Amino acid sequence: MAELFKGARLKIKRAEEHINNLSQMISAMTNRKNHVVLIDRDPETGDNFLKVGHIEFLPDTFPLILGDALHNLRAALDYMP
Repeated sequence: MAELFKGARLKIKRAEEHINNLSQMISAMTNRKNHVVLIDRDPETGDNFLKVGHIEFLPDTFPLILGDALHNLRAALDYMP
């Protein structure tokens, strides 16, 4: 007899691979210190405020990989009886 939920398990395994890939991309971006943090003063009130900006955008493949992971997780539900 075929393994129970084999297709669903394969979809989940593939989704996990995508999620690991995304995690590596995020870690690499975080380690590059690709953001700027500034403390600025409002000239009208004299209050200080924090500005956080980014230097680097997400890679073009990031949303594609995220979409693939979500699709695989959703597809795994299609295998459920």
